[in-house]
Amino acid sequence: MLARLLKDERAPIYVIRLWAHCQQRKTDRFTDWNPDVLASVCRWETDGLTLWEAMGKTFLEIDGGNVVVHGWAQTNAALISAWENGKRGGRPKAVNIDPQKPSENPPVNPPQTDRLTDREEKRREDRKPPKAPKGAEPVGFADFWGVYPRKESKVKAINAWKKAEPDQETQSRILKDVVARKASEAWTKENGQYIPHPASYLNQRRWEDLIEVPQTKEMLADKLRAHPGNPNHVAHSAATSQQLSEFAEMLTKYKAMQ
Repeated sequence: MLARLLKDERAPIYVIRLWAHCQQRKTDRFTDWNPDVLASVCRWETDGLTLWEAMGKTFLEIDGGNVVVHGWAQTNAALISAWENGKRGGRPKAVNIDPQKPSENPPVNPPQTDRLTDREEKRREDRKPPKAPKGAEPVGFADFWGVYPRKESKVKAINAWKKAEPDQETQSRILKDVVARKASEAWTKENGQYIPHPASYLNQRRWEDLIEVPQTKEMLADKLRAHPGNPNHVAHSAATSQQLSEFAEMLTKYKAMQ
């Protein structure tokens, strides 16, 4: 639904960035937010109000400047519980109930160490990517290789995948990013000669970069209507020469589109 509201295939990426901000701040509730703050957190490059309104219909509960991110706390309940346990100092220490009457064989408390609890170790193991059988391609690589448009230097790509060690969430993010980039101007111009080698894509973590989404005629028309250089815009009288020039360039591009 968010992708449909934004008319942007990168909608899942904006949600991931929002959730990453929650994890960094260790909360799903924020105050004094506005469209510009949300756009900065999600790295949204166009009109912040558009993202604000779309998120308000899907992943945010907005009350003035106060926002609550839907779904993050429920999905990360175990992580939040671990944080709360850490605030309380972890497991309670053993206490000698009657120090005046020691027994013949007093209990010996094990020395305090930095060892993770069994539950924390299990969570850490669950986050690790599953290992492939010996001699087989690493888990998830076949899906990546299947969608990546440039089939070159497969051995180097496998080594780069092993080095990145993407967990299941990151693997899904990589696949979505590749699919989106295959439709971008940067990867389609001149028969795709600017598509990076798959090993370079992985080593440079290109899935974390912003994608230049192809601009449709409808999207450009919306920008023209909202541009101060538009003669029908309420702020046209105050438009600068640079804004007027920019509007004229956009209008020329719009007329040239099929």
